[in-house]
Amino acid sequence: MHINKKAQTQHVWKWFIYIPMTLIVVFIVVYIPSVILDNAVKTQNLENIVLADRVYNKMSIYDWLLFRLYPGHTCKGGCFDQRFINDSFDNTGSSKEVGFKLVFNKKPIYFNKDFYDDAVVLVPVRYDRFIEERPVIIVDTGKIDKLTIDQVYSGRLRDFEN
Repeated sequence: MHINKKAQTQHVWKWFIYIPMTLIVVFIVVYIPSVILDNAVKTQNLENIVLADRVYNKMSIYDWLLFRLYPGHTCKGGCFDQRFINDSFDNTGSSKEVGFKLVFNKKPIYFNKDFYDDAVVLVPVRYDRFIEERPVIIVDTGKIDKLTIDQVYSGRLRDFEN
């Protein structure tokens, strides 16, 4: 049984429509949910905010008599040094790498300096960087200065980077 030429061309045109439509539907079903889920799962901004608040609160004055923290109030320089930063922050249990530079009274102090120096160069490609400035009241002098928190953060797990 032979099909006439008009019926054959209708059959071919039908597949010219169905194949692209099928590809579009597959693209919509596969790609768009993965993009939405990838963006929803990223927690770098939240972790940046939490770490910046931890730094800000750690360098604030704590009143042992009243058991009260005075956020944004600090002493001139004796309560803010490299030993203080190393004792206050520990990243050994974390599955993600972080390093930061704090600048206060024009004096930089680093946490995880080796990682920070290596990662700053690769910031737009491999790592995320967050820079934030916060006002700080120096209780000794009554002046207002600024604390710059410069974080370099790896959103990837350490196991996958090696």
